[in-house]
Parts: sequence; structure tokens; C-alpha cells
Amino acid sequence: MFNHVSWISYLESIIILLLIYYVFIGIRFFSADIRQMLNRLTAPISVSQKTSDPLVYQQDSKAVEAVTTFAGPSDDHYPEDMREADNLMAAVKSCISTASDRDCPPETLKSQIQRLFQLHHVLKSSPHRSAINEWIVSECERTGTAGLTEEEVDQWWGG
Repeated sequence: MFNHVSWISYLESIIILLLIYYVFIGIRFFSADIRQMLNRLTAPISVSQKTSDPLVYQQDSKAVEAVTTFAGPSDDHYPEDMREADNLMAAVKSCISTASDRDCPPETLKSQIQRLFQLHHVLKSSPHRSAINEWIVSECERTGTAGLTEEEVDQWWGG
């Protein structure tokens, strides 16, 4: 019946029709997103866009309240360094989420985390230090804030 139509011409016509369809869908439903993406690609980068405001640590009151009001059955036996580690991790998580929302440079995040490490200096010699370092690296990777290594984070604790 369609002997004069080869498989190659059939596949070419299907690909062209799919291409037209997806261009139509993109223009119809995603034109604002496409325009915004093209503006970002073609817009010149000004100095104000390159450097963002310095990261100012604002402690999340809900996170601190959740950590400080830990009330489990073994609350009496909950070690002080674990409470300190929980407080540090809540503060670092707030710092990392703020940095990811504002696209802050990694150097700013580094100085902020170093300041938090100084506030929680009790954990410097804690056995939980390596777990905290690993958690910070994974949290930064998860949010896309910075590409860090555990050794790099470990150096932030200071000598």
C-alpha cells in the first residue's frame, strides 16, 4: 500500500512532527520560563550580580526551639555534647539553606560555618566531629551550595 514510502522517510517525518509538537508546547505553556532563561543567558553580568550581599547568620527560632526542647524518654541521659552537636547542626542547616536561597559564594559560607564552629568549640575534640563534617558536606551537596570535602571542613575547626 505504502511501498513508495521508505522507513527512513517515515522516521524523518515522525521526528519533524514531534519537533513541531514540542516547539508548540514549549511556546504555548513555557514561554515565560524560556524567555527568563534566555534573558539570563544573554544579559551582561554586572558587578552587583557577581557579588551578593554577605551572608548574615540569622538563627532559625523554630529549629533552635525544636533542638532545645528535646524531650525524649532518655533526656536525662542525653549527653551534653550531643545537645551541643544538635544545636550546631541546626544552626549550620539554617546557614546553608540561607546561603542556597541567596546564591552566596562558598567563601562566605565557609566563614559563617567557621564562626559557628568557634561558638561550639566544645565539639572540636568530640568523637562526633567527623560525623558533623560528613553531614555538612552532604548537606552542601544536597542543596547545591558548595562542593566541599570532609578534610576541608575539618580544617575549619581550627588548629
